[in-house]
Amino acid sequence: MTCRNLYAFYFLSLLLVVAFAGDAAAQSESDEDSGRSLPTIDLADITEVVARRSGKNFLIYHRVDPEVVVGHRRPRDIDYPTLLTILRNNDLAAVSNGDNISIMPVQMVRQHALPIVHEDDDSIADDEWVTRVIILRNADSRQLVPIMRPLLPQAGHMSAHPGSRSILIADRYANVKRVTSMIRQIDAATPQPSSSSSASPSQ
Repeated sequence: MTCRNLYAFYFLSLLLVVAFAGDAAAQSESDEDSGRSLPTIDLADITEVVARRSGKNFLIYHRVDPEVVVGHRRPRDIDYPTLLTILRNNDLAAVSNGDNISIMPVQMVRQHALPIVHEDDDSIADDEWVTRVIILRNADSRQLVPIMRPLLPQAGHMSAHPGSRSILIADRYANVKRVTSMIRQIDAATPQPSSSSSASPSQ
């Protein structure tokens, strides 16, 4: 390669580097602008509207950001299930205690007494946080937990209790139902334990 060609090669390479850097910076600025342009609404305004419609009382934890991203929804168009979805999208959680709903950062949800749901209930909103104990007939709970745990969010909880052949799960209700269905299918497809194994409790 001649000296002139070598200089031309280096010059072209420099132009490409500058062009890619400019595109990356432009994309970064575009992303930041997009984030800043997301519409937000005061959470207290939303809960006031939903409280009037649902009869529920909302208690907002002091560490919750007063503004939440809602997209292009207007407060008057937001019902209780939609509010729960908005909370999920803002890394918040709602814990029900009768007609009182506590709103808190999702990282705190496991520290609170979540409702225990034994059977599916259509009156429970999909994004409400609940607890369920799943009793197995055949499968080993210790083997199932490592398989199913990745299906839960970081704030969720799943643990095994081998003595009772059961699994404890805490998550949003929609995912609890989904994971419960998969666990029961695996349990049904698992051969029954041998007579030498410890007796499993009836479901």
